[in-house]
Formats: sequence, structure tokens, C-alpha cells
Amino acid sequence: MLDATISPAATAVARVTGTNSKDTARFRLIAGDYRVAWTITASAARGCNQIAVLRSPNGKVSDGVATRTLSLKGVEKGVDHVTMAARGTYYFSIASTCRWAISILPE
Repeated sequence: MLDATISPAATAVARVTGTNSKDTARFRLIAGDYRVAWTITASAARGCNQIAVLRSPNGKVSDGVATRTLSLKGVEKGVDHVTMAARGTYYFSIASTCRWAISILPE
């Protein structure tokens, strides 16, 4: 479900930014539900593609987030939800031709 509404008072547990494909720095989550707010920017006229997943410490995919195709130059923003995350250290694994920013916030 996509919900682009974020409370201005929400404090991000982690925020990562970058371009192209990479695994992000690790961050800790307590058990619970989270919102993943993301922005994807296509700088080229031909657009860009992105697949991003939240991975747990053992490398298992917890949730797919911020997975989009932009067919033209531009910006897309959205919010995905991660439910029942276990306590632990996580990271985002991103395969992308875009510029991106991802924040994870408690529900």
C-alpha cells in the first residue's frame, strides 16, 4: 500500500542516500512496524529503474520497498510499510540507476 503522508513530527531511525546500486550502512531496529519514506530521482530523459529491499542481518529479504520505474526524467516520492520487523541490525540492498533517499520511521 502506498501512502505519501508522513507526520512532520516523525523522527527517522535511519536515513540513507546515494546513487546507483549499493548496500547501505547498517542500522538497528527494535521490533515493530515502520514506514519507509523514499524519493527517487531520474536525472536522464530516459528515466531510471530501482529495486530496493530491506535485509535482515542474516541477509534474508524482509520487505521490498521503493521499487519503481520512472520512464522519464523526474522525481517520485512515496511511503511503503514494513510490518512486524524483528529486533536486529538491518540494511537496504539497492539495485538502481537512479539517485535515491530512503528514511525509515516508526509507525
